This record gives sequence, structure tokens and C-alpha cells, in this order.
Amino acid sequence: MRASLPLTIALCTSLSGCGSLSPLAVYLKGDTASDTGFPLPTFADADADADADTDTDTDTDTDTTTDTTGGGGGGGGGGPLFISEVVDHADFADVKFVEIHNPSGSPVTLTGWAVKRYSNGSTLAAEFPLPDEDLPSGGYFVVANNNPDEFLAAFGRDANAYSPVINGNGNDAYELVDGSSVVDIYGEVGVNGDDTPWFYEDSVATRAPSVSEGRSAWDASEWNITPGAGSASPGL
Repeated sequence: MRASLPLTIALCTSLSGCGSLSPLAVYLKGDTASDTGFPLPTFADADADADADTDTDTDTDTDTTTDTTGGGGGGGGGGPLFISEVVDHADFADVKFVEIHNPSGSPVTLTGWAVKRYSNGSTLAAEFPLPDEDLPSGGYFVVANNNPDEFLAAFGRDANAYSPVINGNGNDAYELVDGSSVVDIYGEVGVNGDDTPWFYEDSVATRAPSVSEGRSAWDASEWNITPGAGSASPGL
């Protein structure tokens, strides 16, 4: 669904030690340069997938707390939303996304919700707050890596939002949180995903159709991971 207001998030503008890093802008679809105050990015699309998947994680982790809820033991989670698809595109190096689904019978206001990424086994998260809008009953919200041109080239349509936080290369875990509560998780916090059942490099991970709510601990039986990009279907 189309976001009603542009959203810009600047990371690393007030933390010491950031060096010469420039602010990272997050663009919602429909933005123009005058909306955001930043020039919108342009990209040369080589379509060769030079994705070496080294994942050096140069972003500034905004959540400095150690996760104590997700990633191990028990089930938990639940709530009106869950992660329905996680993709590291096999053909477009900068196309990565997390899809969130509302299976409930009512709209859910996304205010206070966020997607967190834990890189390479870290327990510190980079966080993307979801915009202040409603996700309708049965609807999907897609957050993609900060390359709108490549996403459009790959799928012929826009994501709902773009953020450099969504940069998982196959071994990074994601959480969906409502405030401080972990509602759903993909992978395991504190575990490097290489050689695990949840490794998704150049692959599409989709939730089993029987799943109707999230879990705060990874459950391999709820996911199907398919190599390549043919089954990727953001927002569908």
C-alpha cells in the first residue's frame, strides 16, 4: 500500500566515532527530491549479481541492547503481524527485502513496530521503525534494501519502504518487534547463519501457508527456503 507521508531516517548523526559517514536516507515510495530534502539515488543496474555476500555491516547499529527475548527456546511471539517472506535476490545484488503480513480480521496500526537486523551472529541490532500508517486486514508491507531502482527492475513495482537496514546476505537474522516485544523472528539472534537450516543466501524464504502468527524462536518447520529468485513475490 502507498505510504501517506515521506519518511527520512538519518543514522549516525549524533553518535561519536561515526567519522565521515553521511546520513543514510530512507525513502518511502512516492517520494520526490523536494519531499525528502535529499537527492533521490540513481543507480547503474548491471544485472550481473556481483553479490559476494561478504556483509561487512558498515551501518550504525542503533539498538545497543542485547536481545534477551528471541532466538532461543520456547515459542512465544504471536500478535497480529508476522514475517511472511525474506529474500536475498539471486540476480540483483542490492535487492533484499522483508515482507510483513497481517492475517487478522482488522487493520493494524504500524506505529511503534520495527524490523531489526542482527548481522553475522551479532546480538546488537540495526533497526528500521515502520511508518505511522495502517496495514489492512490481509495486507502485506514490504521493506526493501535502499535501492528502489533495482527493486523496480526486479519486480516491476515498488516496495512500501526502503532502508539500508534491510541488507541481509543470507546469514543475518531478522526480528519483527512491537515496542520492546519480539513478535516474530527469522533465524537466531547471536548465531551466524552460515551452514544453518535458515541460511538464505541468493534464496527466497517463505512462511508455510498454515502459519497464522509469529514466534519469538526460530522454527524451521514453518519455513520453505528455495534457491534462486523465481519464487520471490513481494506484497503478494
